[in-house]
Amino acid sequence: MDSKDLQDYLDALNSAMESIDLARKLMPDPGLDHAIDRLRFLLLQGVRMLPSEA
Repeated sequence: MDSKDLQDYLDALNSAMESIDLARKLMPDPGLDHAIDRLRFLLLQGVRMLPSEA
């Protein structure tokens, strides 16, 4: 995956996380909590794959 694709992937994950977080605030649900945890994990993994800007 090139840097542009990775950035697009991370942006999509972040957007999904924001939407799910809003849904959790409207109606708490353990499944949504799990989804947020999983998205957070995927975001952290993806960020580690980004090239460092030194």
